[in-house]
Amino acid sequence: MKKQEILPLFLSIKKNFSKIRSSQTIVEFIKQKSDDFYLMTNKLLVILFLFCLLISCNDSKKQEIGVWANKDCELIKTENFVLFFERTGNQISATFENFESVGDKKICKLIGKTVFKDSIVLQKYINFQLDSAIQNQSIGEVTSDNMLTINMNGKVQNLDLIEKIEIVDSYEMEKVSNENIGLCLQQWRLGTRLTVDKNNNSIEFELGTNKHSYLFVIQDGIIYCRAARIRSNNKGTCFAQNIRLMSDGQESTRYMIDDNKKTSSDELKIDDSKFDPTKCVFDKEAIYWSFIKFNKDTILLNGCGEIYSVPRESKTSKTIKEWIGLVKY
Repeated sequence: MKKQEILPLFLSIKKNFSKIRSSQTIVEFIKQKSDDFYLMTNKLLVILFLFCLLISCNDSKKQEIGVWANKDCELIKTENFVLFFERTGNQISATFENFESVGDKKICKLIGKTVFKDSIVLQKYINFQLDSAIQNQSIGEVTSDNMLTINMNGKVQNLDLIEKIEIVDSYEMEKVSNENIGLCLQQWRLGTRLTVDKNNNSIEFELGTNKHSYLFVIQDGIIYCRAARIRSNNKGTCFAQNIRLMSDGQESTRYMIDDNKKTSSDELKIDDSKFDPTKCVFDKEAIYWSFIKFNKDTILLNGCGEIYSVPRESKTSKTIKEWIGLVKY
């Protein structure tokens, strides 16, 4: 039935009254109109239900975007990536997933995982070609009290949101000057970056938010996965790891702070007296990478054993896979 035909039944009867000859005809006429109206109403309800379900699903996925943590876990979720750290007894694992849009669905296309027990690497796993496509409807359920409940590896975890992030369209980044070095150090690191080498079976994933910095690297001879708080000012960057998994032949480290949620959600405080442009400075709370100099599109810092270069990406950059909105300190 066309929309213009969906009218109250009494108007239809009135309009067609001249054709109605008996009470039986009236009953049949009303029944026909009622059946047509019922079918159209059902179709509309089904379409409306599916539309609401789609909106609800999309809203649920948007609600999941952000940084989540509890005492033994930390999870970062964007539109296309998930990175999850979990401590179970004397084991710590890091799991990375990359999703791509296929039609109106998100399909998991890449998985990487490593498990450390004490200082021993129990597992190093990368799958570029999944045996079957895994549809990503949701990683869990966001409850009414704004907790994320997930079931990873058969274990239920409840995580609190510790940082909201917003995935945005690409934008022109700030141009550096003597007055905004800290702001540029913050903004230029934002977003997701992924480098994949299938021939050498390697992944390098980096994710920067306004308060946190994440890395998931599996390459020949090295595993380096970490979660850290990060903050910058005009003197440089303060960097404090709360999770570190490292194995490179010289170092083998498995570390997660005792109460991960408490530490990861705390504001990182900078002690300006610790900055020293001649060296990388360690204290019990953090590492200080001091500002050395800048040019048009690069800031140089004195890092740990080397000079760190922080580049300014253009709006058309292909390096940044997802852009994250700046939230000034």
